[in-house]
Amino acid sequence: MDRTGTIKPLVSILIPAHNAADTLLVAINSCINQTYDAIEIIVNLNNCTDTSIDILKNIKNQKLRYFETTEPGIANARNALIKAAQGKYIAWLDADDIAMHNRIELQTYYMELHPDVDVLGTQAKLRGGKLKTVHWPTKSKILYNWLFFKNPLIQSSLMLRASLKPNYVSQYDYVEDYEWICRAVNNKEINKIALLPQQLCSYLLPNLQKAEDYNQTNKLEKIMQSQLQHLQIEWNEQSAYFFKLIRGIGIDKNKALIGLKFMLKQPLNISQKAIIYYYLLHCIKSKNTGYFLAVKYAYLLPYMWQMAPRWR
Repeated sequence: MDRTGTIKPLVSILIPAHNAADTLLVAINSCINQTYDAIEIIVNLNNCTDTSIDILKNIKNQKLRYFETTEPGIANARNALIKAAQGKYIAWLDADDIAMHNRIELQTYYMELHPDVDVLGTQAKLRGGKLKTVHWPTKSKILYNWLFFKNPLIQSSLMLRASLKPNYVSQYDYVEDYEWICRAVNNKEINKIALLPQQLCSYLLPNLQKAEDYNQTNKLEKIMQSQLQHLQIEWNEQSAYFFKLIRGIGIDKNKALIGLKFMLKQPLNISQKAIIYYYLLHCIKSKNTGYFLAVKYAYLLPYMWQMAPRWR
């Protein structure tokens, strides 16, 4: 109960962990030290062979509970955590990430004030790379449109209503969060998505070798194919060029422009086309075919500024 006498809803902070002994304690302490106290912290030790269990045994806090599972994969670990959660809200935190001390308080307050919002993310600080921050646009419609191309929502910043009962698919491990939210949006299971402007999460950038081990690119390609299919857009060589461009896969400029031109002709809304225009302008560095394409679609420029993320 807060100072106004209002009963605080319980928030389940869920942490899947696989051999994360080096970072697990910091992640858990960031949850214990939240300014919001109506929480439970649940850790799933999934196929751990390190000292993670010993770390948990030494933490004396009644809000923390943990269990072990052997079914492999992050999707299965997440699903087991969801079944164990008792809160009105679920807040995700990966075992190598950190929640800012006021994250749960601010997100819960927002969710209580906005019952139409089902999924709420935040901006994040980035670790493990040259970039320190990325600021995504915060408007719900813009986030929906970005989901068609990339995931603007960092999993370790997400709070969602437990009533959604998300179900993650193991064949998409490593991008299972992106696959679920795309599927839920397309099936109209999610009412509205929002993003807080504050940096309430410290996020460790993915390991490139790990991404390769999990066949991340192939899984992302399947998600893109599903997104195109949902909009009745053909998956062909040209759309594959576009996919490679937005994923930063080696592709020459001429093929990239072919993919961009193909996508700009599709029955997308103006915001989605503005995102394509964003990639078009980043692809163009000289006066060539792409230059004339840019002039042709220059009317999208004002929309593009609204859609564009800011990398720093």
